Amino acid sequence: MTHGGTEQPLLEGSVADGVITFRSAVHHEHCGWVGDLRADQGLTLSGPIRLDNRSELLEALGAASVASRSVSDEQIVLAAYRMWGTGALGRLLGDFAFALWDPQRRRLLLARDHFGARPLTYASVRGQLAFSADSRVPLRALGVAPKIDRDRVFDFLVGWTESADAQSTFYEGVRRLPPAHLLQFDDLGERIERFWELEEPEPLRLGPIGAYAEALQAVLRDAVRCRISSPDESTIALSGGIDSGSLAVLTAESGSRAAHAGTTSDPDCIETRLIRSTTSRLGLHLAEVQPEAAPAMCGDFAGFVGSLENPFDWSMVIYRTVMAAAVADGRPTVLTGVLADEVFGLHLGERIRLEIAGGRSWSALRQA
Repeated sequence: MTHGGTEQPLLEGSVADGVITFRSAVHHEHCGWVGDLRADQGLTLSGPIRLDNRSELLEALGAASVASRSVSDEQIVLAAYRMWGTGALGRLLGDFAFALWDPQRRRLLLARDHFGARPLTYASVRGQLAFSADSRVPLRALGVAPKIDRDRVFDFLVGWTESADAQSTFYEGVRRLPPAHLLQFDDLGERIERFWELEEPEPLRLGPIGAYAEALQAVLRDAVRCRISSPDESTIALSGGIDSGSLAVLTAESGSRAAHAGTTSDPDCIETRLIRSTTSRLGLHLAEVQPEAAPAMCGDFAGFVGSLENPFDWSMVIYRTVMAAAVADGRPTVLTGVLADEVFGLHLGERIRLEIAGGRSWSALRQA
């Protein structure tokens, strides 16, 4: 979903001999709201972008007086690139995977957000480069027959090696752009560089234990505030866990009074009881989505799964159903605790467990 809640187009295109071809919706540069940033030759941008620090960026761009909702995330990214070049990427907070064509430099930039929330794959053959959110597309665009990457299949089947390689795909010659990385493609060739890295901070010493809890709450509140542009268009995808439960408290504080959750009619289901108890205590309106609702909410789910490029995680069926219900209710901004357990809970990858066992907790967090 975009910042305003509309569906994002698929990112897809190619470049050869200094000529860019987009096969997806594009945004041409139009920075009339920051006159100094207008260029004779406009930039072109394509791909899903959701910025969480819009206000801070507008202020840094000298456009603090501009009504935030009148400016798209794409306009902000284009203006930021004009102001700071590739240094703009380190200033963006949010989810994004985009292609930016700079005709003056005859340069294509591919960029992926800090944690890789959005997919972005590419392939290059004989001075041509093709890119897409779908790893099946680049080789097809270059006229190359795809071959299965057996090493990637092994990583997937073994499981604990899954996170060892952040670039391979199920197709030989097609690479994933790693999170927090930038690819530049121009007359000099192809170059990849990291634009952000999680650095180990100075030790935090706040005194009593309660001060640490308050500091964590402040960070979480700020994160929730950034992601809720309109309380009436927001909801929390609630489970019985502490991760989404904590977010539910902060979502309620922000003014959103809605919650969506997958529940069951089984009276002994502890998760359903916890969900109902949480929403009752917080005064949230709970929209319950039960298993039998999945076909109606998700349509031809078997066909959808069969069309996917990668093996599908069937445990996510309920979340897809819950999010579809939220969008149908006019609440396209859905906060969720999904994957919090993957980072901090019992489902950590083997490599991360080894880091923790060896006392290298910061390294473990960076890998997670």
